[in-house]
Amino acid sequence: MVTGYWNIFKQNIGIMIAVAQLAATQRRFAAVQNEFRRFGMDIVAASVRRAQEQGYGAELHPQHTAAAIALLFENFTTVFVGRSGPENLRLDISDEDAIKTLSMIWKKTLYGT
Repeated sequence: MVTGYWNIFKQNIGIMIAVAQLAATQRRFAAVQNEFRRFGMDIVAASVRRAQEQGYGAELHPQHTAAAIALLFENFTTVFVGRSGPENLRLDISDEDAIKTLSMIWKKTLYGT
């Protein structure tokens, strides 16, 4: 799931950044950006509920956790795929390592391991 998100975001980085910049001043673009965000949040919230059905993450609020993880993904991806890039942070990270990092954060948040 994270790989698909990363690849789609990477292929459309220009559009995603443009929408984010325009969303700051134009309601129409803010609505588009929030639709993108809600899509990601719905996926994460569903995964929280699945984990809870399996006895994990009982203390997690599905929507709050979804917002936190989805927005973390959005910012991380925007920085590391966009022009500001990891090299400007003096960080060497491949797509594979970025995907692995995001996946691990998501998994550990839900399952603790």
